[in-house]
Amino acid sequence: MKIGLLGDIHGNSRALRAVLESARVKGVEKLCLTGDFVGYYYHPDEVLDLLAPWPNHAVRGNHEAMLFDVLEGSGSLATIEDKYGSGLRQALTRLTGEHIDWLRTAGADSRRYLGCSHSDCPRRPVGWRLLSVPEFFRRILVKGSL
Repeated sequence: MKIGLLGDIHGNSRALRAVLESARVKGVEKLCLTGDFVGYYYHPDEVLDLLAPWPNHAVRGNHEAMLFDVLEGSGSLATIEDKYGSGLRQALTRLTGEHIDWLRTAGADSRRYLGCSHSDCPRRPVGWRLLSVPEFFRRILVKGSL
């Protein structure tokens, strides 16, 4: 099985469209998505629509974390825009409830068993161990479970 690894798409649907077409031509069957679907660029809705037909395993990135902080009232959109530009505002404007639900559950199946981190690694709970990237792929994407 050929697996594609994608991340940091940041609302850039034009680039994603080209990458997915290349993946199709190369026979990729499943995607591992490492987060940051939103932010910076202006078409996060198109990004999620392009990814929807692909079998995938996804985790949220720090830009999704910021999106949910704003949605839940614990983050400041103005502060985020000062640092990252208006891409998050585009996500808030363009994403449907279905898109938000998909982002909310990204990686949820993994979180039952392990913590997946896109950027800063949180403190590891006692008794947990780190999986190497090859081991993670072997368990999640090839075997279908941890």
